[in-house]
Amino acid sequence: MRRLAPIPILVVCLSGMFGFAEGVSAAPPVAASPPTPTVAADRAMVPMRVLVVREDRPGCGTTCAEWISAEGDFVDRTPLDFQRIFWALGARTLPVLMHSRGGSMEAALEVGRLLRQHHAAVAVARTILPTCLDPDSACREWRGTSLVGRPAETGLCLSACVAALAGGEVRLAGPETVVGVHLVRAPQRVLRETRMRYRRDEDGNRIELGPEPTGESLTIPPYTIAPGDPYYETIARFYREMGLIDGLVPLMESAPPSGIRLVTPRERAALRLTTGPQTVGSLLPGITPARLVGPIEVADPAVPRIYRPIVPVMQWAVAELRLSDGGSVALRFDGIIGARTVNWIVAVDRVRLPARAVGVGFRMVTAERVHRAFALPRPRPAPGEAPAPAVPPAGSMATADFCALARAPMVVLQLLHRAQRHRIQIVRTADRTRLPELEPMRALLCRSVSNVAAVAPAFR
Repeated sequence: MRRLAPIPILVVCLSGMFGFAEGVSAAPPVAASPPTPTVAADRAMVPMRVLVVREDRPGCGTTCAEWISAEGDFVDRTPLDFQRIFWALGARTLPVLMHSRGGSMEAALEVGRLLRQHHAAVAVARTILPTCLDPDSACREWRGTSLVGRPAETGLCLSACVAALAGGEVRLAGPETVVGVHLVRAPQRVLRETRMRYRRDEDGNRIELGPEPTGESLTIPPYTIAPGDPYYETIARFYREMGLIDGLVPLMESAPPSGIRLVTPRERAALRLTTGPQTVGSLLPGITPARLVGPIEVADPAVPRIYRPIVPVMQWAVAELRLSDGGSVALRFDGIIGARTVNWIVAVDRVRLPARAVGVGFRMVTAERVHRAFALPRPRPAPGEAPAPAVPPAGSMATADFCALARAPMVVLQLLHRAQRHRIQIVRTADRTRLPELEPMRALLCRSVSNVAAVAPAFR
């Protein structure tokens, strides 16, 4: 039988996850129903990063607490990221710490169902990840191993995130967290016209060859799903399945996508959105979550402030110094992210000082600067009395000087005492090639090489 040429037939294909409308002849574009809603259709998405984290307690070994950190916007691939981790964990169940401003409602609903299926506990909280402070770090996706981190009590759960939170069997949102809802916004959709190609075989049967794009497309801009739309009944039915009381959807319908309706702690409890007043610390026994935290500056300006890495605002470091003639002192530094000065103090209770010493001081010498301070003089002891304890010397330095001190290849540290009013003598000396104990603090305080003021915390 004579072989026929392929027969072109026009159909319309809807891009994204809407699929395409089947047909055998030319047809006008057909919108998908229902749409895949998102709360940020006209905003650049930051895909949610889902990682397994273990506590930063040294030496905890197999007893280290672990959790799942989920931060970012819900996108189409987010449910799969959760599913990969659940598959790897097997029968193990880890709590989930979630921080999100929203995203795809469909993805959040699917994540909520996964969390309920795996009996997960969920808390609104952030995770401090010291190894993930730089944008080029290998922390963008889970690679099968746990990262070291620490939980923080602050966090956001807005819009679509609330649907994922509802999926937890245990649901916590402490007083340092923000929970809010608003109307759902459908994303931009693109209708692309394709031409379906067929051929006939030797018996005259038509065989489909597949779609072929024609180059024609129609863009449907984002739009707000109005109150009363049947889609909200779908969301309400999901909340009822998760054990919540009706009332959350009316709160959603009361706020436009450009605003937010905050859900107060009392409302969270009344609607059963939360199962108790506890904070994230109750899910991780033995760990003290950080409370005062702030975001750090990152090189990528496209990263929203609420998704920037966080660190404890208060930073400290201690260097143990063995003195040349015996004894030791502890040199402690205290600083605040974004502050222009760093305080330091020296504990001298483990070193023997001359009885005639009326004052004790400390000096740090590098190739660039000399830092020193004297404590208040102690009174001379009366005959037969023991000397009064020495007041520890303390001082402050510019944050830029601390950064230079922490990087200095050689540091000379000297313990001084004043036997007479204008006479200073060196009691002990410690030479250190470096002060590696200061490195973690330096990495956070000194992220800007030229100007520490570039580090800008936000207090909560």
